[in-house]
Amino acid sequence: MILNEALLIEAATQFAKANKKQIAKEFTNPAVYVPDKNPVSVFMAGCAGAGKTEAAIEMIELLANGSDTKTMRIDPDDLRHHFESYVGTNSWMFQYPASILVDKIHDMALDQSQSFVLDGTLCNLAKADHNIGRSLKRKRKCIVMFVYQKPELAWRFVQAREAKEGRRIPPEVFVAQFFNVRGVVNDLKKKHGKDLTVNVLIKNTDASAHEFLGDVDRIEDHLHEGYDPESLLKQIKGLML
Repeated sequence: MILNEALLIEAATQFAKANKKQIAKEFTNPAVYVPDKNPVSVFMAGCAGAGKTEAAIEMIELLANGSDTKTMRIDPDDLRHHFESYVGTNSWMFQYPASILVDKIHDMALDQSQSFVLDGTLCNLAKADHNIGRSLKRKRKCIVMFVYQKPELAWRFVQAREAKEGRRIPPEVFVAQFFNVRGVVNDLKKKHGKDLTVNVLIKNTDASAHEFLGDVDRIEDHLHEGYDPESLLKQIKGLML
């Protein structure tokens, strides 16, 4: 990391710490997201490009069921736009600063009994377990929605997004996410059992929904058949624009 990058990250971190309360207050406005007597916490999971955001938006529309009720979607990628120096290609620099905002928004959503969909990869076991544990302690219904897409196609979506928005994900990070997320979700289910609902959405090659599996005990190994980290990384690099 060069000095300018380190200074930029530090500046963004200080901005997030100084402004997190105001940003979170505006984001979680109870007039927009009405507190719920039985709030639900949904945690998206899956590698980049799998279609998590699209699935999250569809889920929120289903939860609304034609009413004016809104469920908030907390997306770290969207929150990066609060930082003046963010230009898409340097998105990795804002991962930690954006997480500060996510944590504060999450805090307020819990305190205000608001349902939410946290739209991330869920590839960090310690962080995911901490967040889910906080919801379970409040007796909230907790759901993990694991979205699966073949990695070759998911990578093409990542590349298309980079060309459009400038948001870049290194191939090494993509491959690590692809293999890590399933294990994280399985570990979470093993620990929390019936208190945590794990749903699986398998996408077709055209990104439409192919199969939905509700309340599974384990994400099966067959989804990763034919893939290993080394060969997948080589294949992904061969598909780079």
